[in-house]
Amino acid sequence: MFMGWRVVTVKQGDSIKLSLSNLVIEKNTDTFRIPLDDINILVLEGNTTLTTNVLSTLTNR
Repeated sequence: MFMGWRVVTVKQGDSIKLSLSNLVIEKNTDTFRIPLDDINILVLEGNTTLTTNVLSTLTNR
């Protein structure tokens, strides 16, 4: 069941990948993990690197 409620904005220079049903956002030396079930909207600004696994998983949600 999809229960997302967060709007996540990722700005230029970030890298996004998946790990254990979490969206992992890496920027410089910082790493942020957000459970996929918590995300309702994902906003990408600028040049953001995504893995194909992220695209595929988000498309199926």
